[in-house]
Amino acid sequence: MRTFVPPFIVEEVRRGVFGGTVRGAVIVIDFPGFTSLAESFMGKGAGGAEELSSILDGLLRPAVDGIISSGGFVGGFAGDSVTGVLPGITLGEARSVADSIVQGERRGSEGSAFRAKAGVCEGPVEWSVIRGRRRLFHYVSGAAVAQASAAQEACRPGEVVAFDPTAPEAWDGIRPEPPPGAPVPCCTESFFVPERVASLETPGEFRFVTSVFVSGPDRCSGAHDRGLLASVLDLAEQYGGYLSGVDTKPEGSNALVLFGAPVSHENDAYRTDRFIVDLIGAFPGARAGVERGLVFTGLLGSTGHSAYTALGCSVNLAARLLYLAEPGTVLSGPSFPESSGLLRSGSVRLRVKGFQSEIEAAVLSAGIVSDRGSLFSGPFVGRDEELSLLENELSASIRNGARRVSIRGEAGVGKSRLVYEFETAHPEIRFIDLQADTIQGRSFNPFVRLLRRFAQLGDQGDTESNRSGFEARVSELALRRGTY
Repeated sequence: MRTFVPPFIVEEVRRGVFGGTVRGAVIVIDFPGFTSLAESFMGKGAGGAEELSSILDGLLRPAVDGIISSGGFVGGFAGDSVTGVLPGITLGEARSVADSIVQGERRGSEGSAFRAKAGVCEGPVEWSVIRGRRRLFHYVSGAAVAQASAAQEACRPGEVVAFDPTAPEAWDGIRPEPPPGAPVPCCTESFFVPERVASLETPGEFRFVTSVFVSGPDRCSGAHDRGLLASVLDLAEQYGGYLSGVDTKPEGSNALVLFGAPVSHENDAYRTDRFIVDLIGAFPGARAGVERGLVFTGLLGSTGHSAYTALGCSVNLAARLLYLAEPGTVLSGPSFPESSGLLRSGSVRLRVKGFQSEIEAAVLSAGIVSDRGSLFSGPFVGRDEELSLLENELSASIRNGARRVSIRGEAGVGKSRLVYEFETAHPEIRFIDLQADTIQGRSFNPFVRLLRRFAQLGDQGDTESNRSGFEARVSELALRRGTY
């Protein structure tokens, strides 16, 4: 039975407490080189994912169990690193715990070895619970977490570096505890972790995933703005994404949202676009780094504490691009724009940490401008029989009148792509698409979309401008037909 939330946090939420501060020490443990190893396994299919899961388990399990056995709890995962909080522990004691974890050499594939490295800092640590519409989410933050992360990044494999907590700047940014909320006496881990994650039977798999890292306009407070993070949580759930974690680093904090894992949809590109547009619309100074690619996804940690996340070069690239993005903009790697409908306002070549060659990054603005065709990329194969059936039905309708065709299948198998390719093959025919709202389930959405397209209305206009635009379009049509 896996644990996903520190038990004391569940108990506090039951009492109506959604945040607090603990005094102790923080350990951030990282395993350099794992991402490149993960990339090398991606060509091996399911067998490679299973082997990689075993290696990852062997790396992280001792770290997680070492933190918990020392009286601490896991604050979260960021890729192949883990953050541990040890309440009531001094810096020296925490360093001893970190030394015992780092000292072991762990074996990888074909004899490759991994040496952990760790950063340690003593000080107050904030824990917080965000209450979304459908889910609770917990994370840790504070200067001690950021400084432990900085110490970890400064050391070499096999080393432990401690940050001096006596420096005055170490305590900048500590905020008072959030006020109590309404008690949730029936709270369990299921309030934090969706059933689709808690019930996973496969420890890991390779999936095409879009990774979106978001942060606020102020890099210092970043994703720790509770209002921003609550919106990230709600919008992620609304559009079918998954808020994987919040990470505090020296350069700021960020939240990672995954689209395409643990559940994929045919229109994940559109869902990602809508998530970004709505978030930056609500928080104009927010920024995002985004990229799509084949990654390893699954449960990290041990039965003592687990989390669901994604590992891969595209995830790392999106994280790096976040801190290069300007407020109110999106900086993307080369793959995401191929399927995105976000307006591309330029491109820039960047040297990005962890990547040998320059990256061609796209500068995207938060406004959707392209049509449904942008959602589909790559060759269309394996649907000759279905296309032939549609062609037969079209011929029959031309000869004998209207026909009705129902296309059914699991999410992600290509129903929308099939229809798109069929329509594209017949430019001589006018198709009218009345698309249901598969995301928010809004009533009359097929007709709303049809009327918006008719009136050439965008998604961002207010009620008054939409009304004026619609009336102008109707008047134009009436004049053409001689009604006025």
